[in-house]
Amino acid sequence: MIRQILIFLAMQKIQLIIYFILFAIFTANAQYQADSIISLNNPITESSGLLVLNGTFITHNDSGGEAALYEIDTLTGNVSRTVYVGNATNVDWEDITADFTHIYIGDFGNNQGTRQNLRIYKISQADYWANDTVLADTIRFSYANQTNFTPAPFQTNFDAEALITFNDSLYIFTKQWGNPGGTRVYGLPKMAGTFVLPVHDSLGFPAGIVTAADMVHDALVDALVLLISDPNPRLHARYNITSSKFSIGTNSENALILPGSIQAEGLATDGRNRYYFTSEEFLGKPSVLSVLRKNPLFNLDENRKIEVFTIYPNPTTSIVQIESKKAGEVIVYSLDGKQISAQKIDAHVPINLKLPESAGTYVVKLFLEDGSVSQQKIVKL
Repeated sequence: MIRQILIFLAMQKIQLIIYFILFAIFTANAQYQADSIISLNNPITESSGLLVLNGTFITHNDSGGEAALYEIDTLTGNVSRTVYVGNATNVDWEDITADFTHIYIGDFGNNQGTRQNLRIYKISQADYWANDTVLADTIRFSYANQTNFTPAPFQTNFDAEALITFNDSLYIFTKQWGNPGGTRVYGLPKMAGTFVLPVHDSLGFPAGIVTAADMVHDALVDALVLLISDPNPRLHARYNITSSKFSIGTNSENALILPGSIQAEGLATDGRNRYYFTSEEFLGKPSVLSVLRKNPLFNLDENRKIEVFTIYPNPTTSIVQIESKKAGEVIVYSLDGKQISAQKIDAHVPINLKLPESAGTYVVKLFLEDGSVSQQKIVKL
């Protein structure tokens, strides 16, 4: 990957300088500085995807590396745990995402546009946490609008480094080497099989290519966030999204200053006020895990309180109805922390919940697919 990037920089030097000058002129007063957390140590030299799951930082290397996921010790930069994917090959792993039950790894790096073995690996979270070697289901796909597989190094529009999960689908965002300043979006189901993907959507922005993506989910916003390299990085967001059509959403964008190398390819969000990044080791600069602890993207009323789920009636004598804006799992606890019951809930589909016979106060927690948790207290009369 490093050699390929050097070739690209040599081929596109003039174009990149022009992009850089124009971008610097228009964004000089809107840059956000990320703080370095730690430099990453061997074997994490080419971190090309990042996931924060249950408070654990998980990454993987780029093309040709082990078919493995690495958990990062954020105090030392060392690998604290390695999980091998026993039936997978790392042809060109580029991004990682997760929903409530599974982890998805995008093996779809395609700098020359010649690959005909594009795939996403799907791993059970239960298996991941329990074992150091796991097996994956394979989601194979091709792009319906690609008919030419002649090598076109760093000119193809069928290369990708960004993957998200949103509602019941996965979405891939292409790098558009041939037309910098935009991305095509391809959607596919979360099931093993072979799929031919039509273009689902397309987004435009002023120059650059998409190198990572994630979703922000919290009480105030659902938003797509893209990491764009131009060659300097910036964050691009789409929110107020309708029916997974990201192009209809409200646009927001800001420039970044990231520590470490300029080859930033990992992005993971933890609400609208925390963004984590990883970079690959490049041109003598280290692979670094960094964080931006502010909200550069969304013009929102931060003081407005929105309940993710509602409970009625409260207090109650027996049964309550719970309705959630998002899918997840509802777990009821006693005040001393003992789990009493658990029940899955779908978005906007009410469920009935029967409380214990004993009167008292109970804690109802909603665990969402993005890893966030909301809670309310309920009184049983």
